[in-house]
Amino acid sequence: MVKVRFSGVNRIGKDYIAGGFWLKQRIESTKFHKIEFIPKDNYIHYFKIHDESDIDDEFRTFMKMAYEIGERKHIQPGGNK
Repeated sequence: MVKVRFSGVNRIGKDYIAGGFWLKQRIESTKFHKIEFIPKDNYIHYFKIHDESDIDDEFRTFMKMAYEIGERKHIQPGGNK
């Protein structure tokens, strides 16, 4: 955990782990089965991991993007985005 929650696991199934990333832009990818828009500029990207191969470079990029939101790197000093 960093400054805010940026990701989470909401279900552990028999053959998968389901969770989501908080991102500041909508990203179309086969990694996500659902994207929820939360005004003004927030998107929750839902994923399912079925095996280790699902955590590839593309998935790691999304993890890093979400982590940076958790660190609040998208907010510049003075409160401006």
